[in-house]
Amino acid sequence: MDIPQLFSESFNDIISNPKILLPYIILGVLVVAIAFILILTIFSSTLASFYNLNNKTVSINSTYNISNTLQNSNFSFNAILLHISEVIIFISILSFIISVFVNGTLIAVAEQLKTKTKVNLITAFKRGSSRYLSLLAAGILIFIIISVILGGLLFLAISFISSFGVIGLILGVILIIIAIILFVLLSISFFIVNPLIIIEELGPIKAIKKSFNICYNKKLDVFLLLIIASIIDFLVYLIIVLVNFIPILGLVLGFVIGVFVSTWFILVPVYFYYALKNKTAGTTVTPDKNTIVKADSNKKIRTKSKK
Repeated sequence: MDIPQLFSESFNDIISNPKILLPYIILGVLVVAIAFILILTIFSSTLASFYNLNNKTVSINSTYNISNTLQNSNFSFNAILLHISEVIIFISILSFIISVFVNGTLIAVAEQLKTKTKVNLITAFKRGSSRYLSLLAAGILIFIIISVILGGLLFLAISFISSFGVIGLILGVILIIIAIILFVLLSISFFIVNPLIIIEELGPIKAIKKSFNICYNKKLDVFLLLIIASIIDFLVYLIIVLVNFIPILGLVLGFVIGVFVSTWFILVPVYFYYALKNKTAGTTVTPDKNTIVKADSNKKIRTKSKK
């Protein structure tokens, strides 16, 4: 399989159809706007409470009032930090929920591109939304699987390291290495779960099982895909850091680059799925399931009755 071609083909399709960047642009603008409004509200309400408390002081020279003002300042600062942490958690959950819609839409767009259908974002959104619950359930299941396995191994590693001296340190390091290997294998195994849910309309459990069976057998190809994606992601991160030094324009450029790469990395697994599908397209079953159609070496089609 030509792995670089999957990246170049999906990249060129985005360049040819820039409107498919729209879902992630909407997601980014929506999340930033909500976060800005919430943080502004937190600052204004907390500072208002702080000034109301300070206005109750009787004497500016009073030691009590100075101490009280410092306590109020500390309270105000802690309250702001607490509320900001709550906003971060809320925004993370909201982003995940909305990103499921975006991912479903973009997978449907990739399906349109690969089947030479005219790109229609509304149609893609409807198709992706119809599979929303399955995508959400699959995402939660994968998160639970990875968290339980890796969390358990890391907990054991920390316990060994902190309790059993040198032997515990060795065992802990071994467990951490095993956790990293398992994380890579699980990432490989779940690589095409979402495309299977949208394109083949499988349920979350069936999609996870089928993705595991397909991708584990193609683990070297998927691993190479993930390595290339990681390298691209790192380089893009460096570029975004550099452009952010440009006032205002840098933020816009960083946002656009982030949107482009996020969209690109949603398309790649779909293109990988179709590459595998095209590889095995030599044998298909007709709708009545009574004949098997095969492509012979001369690429002529012949029909044989199924015994």
